[in-house]
Amino acid sequence: MRSQKELNNIRFKLTPQMRDYDRLVVQPFPYLMYRSLPNYRSDVVNTDKYGFRISHLQDRRTISLENINAFDNLGLVVGGSTAFGVGSSTDDRTISSRLNQKLPDLNWVNIGGRAYQSLQELLVLLMFVPWEKVKAVVMFTGINSAYLSLYNEFRDQNVPFFFSFSNYWQSQMESWRKRYRLYQISWLQKSLRKMMGKYPMGSLPFPFGEEQVSEEQRLKLGMARSLKDLNVINIMAQSYGVKIFYFLQPLGNKNRKSLSPEEIELFSVLDEMGQGSNFLKKIAGSLSQFENTHVDF
Repeated sequence: MRSQKELNNIRFKLTPQMRDYDRLVVQPFPYLMYRSLPNYRSDVVNTDKYGFRISHLQDRRTISLENINAFDNLGLVVGGSTAFGVGSSTDDRTISSRLNQKLPDLNWVNIGGRAYQSLQELLVLLMFVPWEKVKAVVMFTGINSAYLSLYNEFRDQNVPFFFSFSNYWQSQMESWRKRYRLYQISWLQKSLRKMMGKYPMGSLPFPFGEEQVSEEQRLKLGMARSLKDLNVINIMAQSYGVKIFYFLQPLGNKNRKSLSPEEIELFSVLDEMGQGSNFLKKIAGSLSQFENTHVDF
């Protein structure tokens, strides 16, 4: 059994750029719950003041959400880590930058977020995008909505699970406990009641459902949530006459492409490290059942 250090050394030998992606941590952000570290600089990956990745135009100018309003004829690349470009060796090699080279009539902007699911993608489009300037949207997504739906066994379609939820929830619970403990101190009760009102007994209410849901049902609920968000995005796009090109993202090791020896070794290392989650293996054969509904939205 190889150690994590040994496995990481192999991983970095195969994909040295991943050192920078590991350093690019996330931080809290209003409504989206989190974002990548803003104003990150390296030879591999660079982000703007909002934490979204910088893309290169054909004339070598840069474009991102930070300066999006300075451009007309916009194209948007929406999705999770793959749309963001995790694994790309430079900003030039992301989907948005490659589209700027191949289809320079539009100015393609990267609005992908690491591990973002469909509701977060919708929020980015609502918060940052000047729709009157948009001409096309490429969505390379879907896998996170499926993957994250399996993490919470108390699934609620109206409250989708998101990456790093446990960190967020633990901090909220700790804040709740501190306030509740103060409230229980007898000599403070009277004054605290005036300021804060009566606290309900018990702990902070869990934001998801109360009944356990099977993995199969969780996956269906997660993809139904995704479809609901996509329909809203589609309505917005149609109202501005914008065409959406949707790609239901395949799993990296479950597509039609023949894997290289290096890719086979990398997937093996990730599985051994535990990054190749069992959840991914469980949904690998299930996503095809949602392909028609998501492509034809």
